Amino acid sequence: MGMGWDPISNTVTASEDAWAAAFTYNSEVELEIAIAYVQLCIEYMQKYYMKRPMCTSILSGRSYVIEVLEGNPQVCYDIFRMDKTIFWHLCNELKWLHLLEEDIGIVLVEEAIGTVLFIIGHNADYQLTANRFQHSLETIQRWFRHALCAIHTLGCLIIWPDANAAELPHSL
Repeated sequence: MGMGWDPISNTVTASEDAWAAAFTYNSEVELEIAIAYVQLCIEYMQKYYMKRPMCTSILSGRSYVIEVLEGNPQVCYDIFRMDKTIFWHLCNELKWLHLLEEDIGIVLVEEAIGTVLFIIGHNADYQLTANRFQHSLETIQRWFRHALCAIHTLGCLIIWPDANAAELPHSL
């Protein structure tokens, strides 16, 4: 009897003779090559076939941001480092100026701004932010860059140099 796959126990089944024939090596080099090959097969199986979902929280990023914004003002300030009214005003200005489009794709404008404020306010990395907002790293990175560019553009629209100033003061 040869080797076969047992789908119930997720193991390879074989007779003693088949195992002995399959794993008889003439040299140590062949044995090391076989061990390396088996390790690579195991890693491949674990990576591509035995996946566990990463985003399993009950609160999606959208739900989390809405909960924070509708909750206690101190919690909003602690998480986003910004007052609720200022947060809403910033999001509305970005929408009004079409710097961030309203509700495009899977990420709300509020969620994108919340992501930027969370990363900057807590010096958080993308992995922690992806876990908190329940999105992939690629989505977090893309929306962070997009929202940060929108905030920068808004800053350039708001902050203008003084027209009467001929040159910068020497103290700067």
